[in-house]
Amino acid sequence: FVSEPVKVEAGQCYMLRMGIRAVEQQSSSRLQLNWFDISGLPLASTPAIIHVVAANPKWQTAQLEVVAPEDAAACRVYTAAQRGQVWLDEYSLRKLAGTCPPELMAVPNPVLIDGDHHRTVVVWDSHRASQSQIYLSIDDRQEEFFAEGESGAQPLENISPGSRYQFRLYESHDHRLPIQLLEVHGKKRAPQLEVNWPTPTGSGSPTLTWRTSNGLPARIYISKDGGAEMLFAEAPVGTETLQSIEPESNYEFRLYTEKSKTRPAEIVTIPAVRK
Repeated sequence: FVSEPVKVEAGQCYMLRMGIRAVEQQSSSRLQLNWFDISGLPLASTPAIIHVVAANPKWQTAQLEVVAPEDAAACRVYTAAQRGQVWLDEYSLRKLAGTCPPELMAVPNPVLIDGDHHRTVVVWDSHRASQSQIYLSIDDRQEEFFAEGESGAQPLENISPGSRYQFRLYESHDHRLPIQLLEVHGKKRAPQLEVNWPTPTGSGSPTLTWRTSNGLPARIYISKDGGAEMLFAEAPVGTETLQSIEPESNYEFRLYTEKSKTRPAEIVTIPAVRK
């Protein structure tokens, strides 16, 4: 999406709002503002403002507060999917009274620990003329320098499940009181087990899909009409077609992991259809 030029006043604070929704979790969209002078030419001295927004399957409102730079007379709004498939709804850009508050966020947050994906990106905009600094404290330990600048984006790798990451945004080198705080958490993705049915107008058999949270082997057992379990599949992730399902019988699929041992981590049931 690219908007028509929107008139702005240099030095004023503006809020950009837009509806956003994604197909899957862990998706994101990019909001971007490009500035132009009174002649309609891009401001060469001022880079575009880029803001990455987390998106999920529910509609939500993303917003971005910015200060129009010196010599800016207009701006254009650019939006695009950063990760995954994303839908965008109507946008608005309006002038705010007073100064813009500092912004500090992380995408994604919380961080779902899944295989080798242990990463988030911290995005900030202090809306201050001075070089702001960000310090990081992990599990309440001594804070350490993380990044600096009026605005920017910095990745953090190797997020651990259960740990608490607190980011503190300071104005310049004054560390007496942060002007903004942000907490990021990591958590393990829960094991998944589900049955996917063909569309009403489609043909074919249902499928069973599963995935473990840590990539370690899983065992899928099946029980028919309350009978003894039988091994159905063994793999950390997979999809199998259920070709021998009898409508008059009840089926229960049970996912076991190394952590769950003899207790199923997930259970899914296909109920019997009585005639």
